[in-house]
Amino acid sequence: MTWSVDKRLAWSIGVALGGIALTLAATFLPRREVHHALSVNVFECQNVDRGARACTAWGRLSVGNTGNVEQSEVRVHFPGEAAQWRVGTRVFDIRASAVKRPRPAISERREAGAIVYEIRPLPENTVVDFECQCVRCPEETVRAFLPDRIRIEAAGRVAEGDPRVTTLLRGLMNLLRVV
Repeated sequence: MTWSVDKRLAWSIGVALGGIALTLAATFLPRREVHHALSVNVFECQNVDRGARACTAWGRLSVGNTGNVEQSEVRVHFPGEAAQWRVGTRVFDIRASAVKRPRPAISERREAGAIVYEIRPLPENTVVDFECQCVRCPEETVRAFLPDRIRIEAAGRVAEGDPRVTTLLRGLMNLLRVV
């Protein structure tokens, strides 16, 4: 079976258009996804009394909605030892969108051995930074901010990775698919 030049060209154009259509469809399908990244810096630890050590530390946990639909609720579980940390929050638009998004309400609750922050709602392309500091805290309190001790709950996929970087890389990949 031999194909004429016209048939091969038509077939190639059809495959290319099909690929573009699938890419566009995947872009608009609802995707529930949250990415998070933690960084902790311990500046100094000094002996205080009877062998105990006190540390000064700073940390940031970024939790972002990298999906394309609003998350009605995202829960961030810090271990109970984190009660000594001073925690502040800041909200950012990941893409600096022209569309103004509502600011999420962030509330704190104490639950069995944990401090839980509820973010309601978390709009798409929005990141919440938990900026945490602990001055002269016991070493075990500083260790409360390890990635395996912090848990994030959300509808859909929850993954490690900086939400800002994830969004940037996804945008670049989508651009390359179209080109």
